[in-house]
Amino acid sequence: MIDLQNVSFSYGREKILHQVSCRMANGEIVGLIGPNGAGKSTLLRLCARILKPLEGSVLVDERPAGDYPAKAFARQLAFLPQSRPTPALSV
Repeated sequence: MIDLQNVSFSYGREKILHQVSCRMANGEIVGLIGPNGAGKSTLLRLCARILKPLEGSVLVDERPAGDYPAKAFARQLAFLPQSRPTPALSV
């Protein structure tokens, strides 16, 4: 289970998320919808520990996400972005 409790995040001075709370249970299918720039990807990056919340907490199985060692956390949650940078390779 992933539980976000009053999570806020900003990029510089621009607050992207303000006191967002939600709970996603194991096995549950959740859809995040909204316009571009609404904070959907930021929310997912917070869940995956790629970003740290400015305020609030992210819990995974009722434990703070930051308390997990990297390998143990990777066993609980994975993040696959829609696009990723392509390395500059010559063939």
